[in-house]
Amino acid sequence: MDTDPETSGQCSPNNVASIHKLLDALMKGAAVIVADSSDTKIAALDDLPQNARECFRASRHQTEVWAQEHRRQCPDCIEAAARDYERDATSHQADGNLETAELLRVEAAERRVKAAKGRTAAKEAAHE
Repeated sequence: MDTDPETSGQCSPNNVASIHKLLDALMKGAAVIVADSSDTKIAALDDLPQNARECFRASRHQTEVWAQEHRRQCPDCIEAAARDYERDATSHQADGNLETAELLRVEAAERRVKAAKGRTAAKEAAHE
């Protein structure tokens, strides 16, 4: 995509083709991976590790019992929920809702502990 500040935002044929390619990949089930460093990558679902594919599928089936169970037990999903609680806490704090922010931070911390315990249990089970 065109990142030149003088031409960015303009619909050149290259930009339009890139956007269509990106949208086509996403419509076919590609995943957008955003690292902590904010680097972004588009990956086909088949190119993700098995545990990441399971998390991705569970996130797309919110009401399914198996997906709810996955998110309740998967350390990565639990950690993602903790990040969501932290983000919400920051928003509430900025709005002056300090009590709500603190409750959300406590929930986030509890989820991080649960995720860490889950990872430890999985490592121990793998070494048995």
